[in-house]
Amino acid sequence: MQLDAIHEELVVLTSSLLDGELAWETDDARIAWEPVLSGEKSGSADLPLPHLSLRLHDQAELEVEYLSGRDAAPRVALHCATLEREDQTKLAAEFERIEAQTRNEGAPLPVFTIYTALQEHLSAHPPALPAAAAPSDEQGAAKPTNGPLQLKIVLVWSHHLLATSKRKDIVAWTHELELWGLARPGYPGVIIVEGLASNVDSFVQIVKSWQWKALQVRCEIDGETVTPPEEVSPREAPAWAVRTRSHLGKVLGGEDGKGKIGVKEVEGLNELGEIMARLPLASLLFPPESSDYEGLSEDVGRARAIETLKRRRTESQTKPKTLLSPPKALRSPPPPFPGLPSAVAVLTNPFPSDVCLDFPHVGKKLWTSEQLLNASTPYFKTLLSSSFKEATASTSETKTAQNAPPAKTPIRHDFDDSDDETDDAFYRSDQPSAAPAASQVTFPHKLITPRETAYSTYFAALLYFTTRHIDFAPLKSSFCAGEESGSPHGGKTRLASLRKAQKQAPEMPLPASPKSIYRLAHLLDCPDLQHRALQNFKEQLTADNAGAELFSDVAGAYPAIRDAALAFISQNWAQVSQSSQWQQTKEAALHGDLRPEAAHTALLLAEAMAVKASR
Repeated sequence: MQLDAIHEELVVLTSSLLDGELAWETDDARIAWEPVLSGEKSGSADLPLPHLSLRLHDQAELEVEYLSGRDAAPRVALHCATLEREDQTKLAAEFERIEAQTRNEGAPLPVFTIYTALQEHLSAHPPALPAAAAPSDEQGAAKPTNGPLQLKIVLVWSHHLLATSKRKDIVAWTHELELWGLARPGYPGVIIVEGLASNVDSFVQIVKSWQWKALQVRCEIDGETVTPPEEVSPREAPAWAVRTRSHLGKVLGGEDGKGKIGVKEVEGLNELGEIMARLPLASLLFPPESSDYEGLSEDVGRARAIETLKRRRTESQTKPKTLLSPPKALRSPPPPFPGLPSAVAVLTNPFPSDVCLDFPHVGKKLWTSEQLLNASTPYFKTLLSSSFKEATASTSETKTAQNAPPAKTPIRHDFDDSDDETDDAFYRSDQPSAAPAASQVTFPHKLITPRETAYSTYFAALLYFTTRHIDFAPLKSSFCAGEESGSPHGGKTRLASLRKAQKQAPEMPLPASPKSIYRLAHLLDCPDLQHRALQNFKEQLTADNAGAELFSDVAGAYPAIRDAALAFISQNWAQVSQSSQWQQTKEAALHGDLRPEAAHTALLLAEAMAVKASR
């Protein structure tokens, strides 16, 4: 579509959709388009192509990516993996029908046409509620009693918390649901709420429905179960429990504990951490390092939290910032917390597990539980509960031979994946495993054989699902001119850096490529892991490697990766244009050795540089 047509459709969408129903995938595009859409600025010739998410339903959304060219239709994808299977099938069929009809008829507002038609379909055929969430007459008629009341505390992070309207909504809902809370506006946005478990769960669902960028529930803790005394009436029992037995109530309720229940905004993470350090909850603010506080007394735990805050504040103020600084270290030994080796052992041992991920190209298996996978991503919930096969999925009694040699068939995908190199160098063995025959296991489990993801990538991702900890490897492009010119990490090659990491923590999985993790997280529909990988990728960009990353195969297939490299280069053009890798990229372009999508990327770079020059 031409930008004028995109502009026209965006005006219709932004004026028609309610707050929270439209989300921009990148802040740069949103910031560029907002003044044009509001009429404060005219013209759309230099604007980036939008990439949007449109919420159809609490469990369904459209992903929209506008493409350049007069006749290029926008790419529209439907995401509804958490709907019941029958509802998924019906909605997907209706989406395909409407999309084909819109394309054939050449509708002037294709995305708006598809969106409104699907909303009408959902209105006429509302999806079934999950069994656990379906309201019952008994629940509707239930009245507060003086039975046991369960408290709960939740920590929620988002990419940012800025909009005044959303902050007012947080205040309104915490007051309505009788929740104590702390909110930290800015980048990132942080919300901590505590109250009755049912009300906390309701608040989380409400916040999720707003579709904030990179929203993730970082921690949930079940609090005390309390029974109000007889002199407290059933009507007053919930407020009594929240005021007298909650952790945050002791800090936010005033000296007499009778302050207005609600949320308090704090100015920064330091203030938030200092409040949390006054409670036996200091570790909430710093996942996945929470076990730093395990086994410590309350006073020592508070002191440790305050010490950590001061150290981080000093580091953030004194840390040198330079374009040519090397990427972040692979990991800081020893392992971040003592529980990690145990988690690694669980992932590599079949007991007690009911899902096996088999990687025949290296002769390795990873074991985990269906419950963990379903809770981590909607992808696995669909995969394991349906007839869909990524490769094989079986619930039959399957014999898993631990001493089978690796398959000779290599892993298949369309990308130059550095984690494949990690697999070949560290995990593949041409010899059968030395494990004894008794280690063969026979029990019911589901078998998945990933064909397009390296073992080391999946290993790191499963450990993240289990512990929220992940180590990223350096970008291959950080080793100029392949692996011959040295490593910024002190080793002579990328593999040497990985060997050093293995020596430091031999019980841990090797660090994984942030681009490989990003691709896997995109496939699995796991936004929080996607965000972590993208952030690490951005942190590793330098003037020396950004040119290679901009024209890489992954950047060509994933706009977020491409846009990150594009933004870095446009902001640091003077340094990038003088780098040796940029000169190599120019030579490759001259000889026609770049990938086909490089032409489009070059146009985007030219547009970005033109916009920068005009400012």
